[in-house]
Amino acid sequence: MKDSTTKDRIFTGLTVILIWQILYNFVDVEIFKVSPLSVLQNIYVNVLTREFYLDIFYTLTFTLCGIILGVIIAILLTYLSYKSTFIMELSKTLVMIFKTVPIVSFIVFFLFFVSSKYLNIFTASIVSLQIVFTNIMEGLRNIDEEYLFMAKMYRAKKYLIFKYIYMDHLMTYLKAALSVAIGMAFKASVAAEVISHPEHGLGTRIYESKIYLDLNELLTFSIFTVLISYLVEKIVLRCLDARD
Repeated sequence: MKDSTTKDRIFTGLTVILIWQILYNFVDVEIFKVSPLSVLQNIYVNVLTREFYLDIFYTLTFTLCGIILGVIIAILLTYLSYKSTFIMELSKTLVMIFKTVPIVSFIVFFLFFVSSKYLNIFTASIVSLQIVFTNIMEGLRNIDEEYLFMAKMYRAKKYLIFKYIYMDHLMTYLKAALSVAIGMAFKASVAAEVISHPEHGLGTRIYESKIYLDLNELLTFSIFTVLISYLVEKIVLRCLDARD
């Protein structure tokens, strides 16, 4: 299967915009008539405001904090699970709960104890934790035992075994986990803001667009959420690739 090129992505984007414009021409209800041009104009208007950058800053900062927290906890749980079957079963149960319970239930639960301003940190960490933990555990199960046997036979130092066997092997699984976790974490984070509507945040602006029936504003901030998530994912993966 061939990887998509920049030309393919541009062509796909233009196709989506064309379909959007065609649908716009067929919609008769004024409140739902939002063209690509009107959204572009609204983006330009928002970019000129101070509040727009505050919304991006708060969503981006707290979501990244949540992702980092989730990854750290996931790696710690994976290490402890690898050493202890009891902790492994405990961690698997915890991750199963995170996977099956609707994210909105966690959002409402945390609202009892956490300020709405910091809610997306916990939401993003839960989403990141379950994905990273599952992938790294799968990577540990698939480590070639022959490499470990050879390392022990030649009495290789532990840090060399960790660096050249474990790290090199698990990095592929970590990249795969982050490529999914970052996007999912941003979705969950913005959903938390929609429910808790703190003073600043992209989710708050989306919530306000629902209150005022402003589809233009809804699409504008949804597009920015997608763009920020995409850019963060690409930057993180590029940094991990540079390490190799």
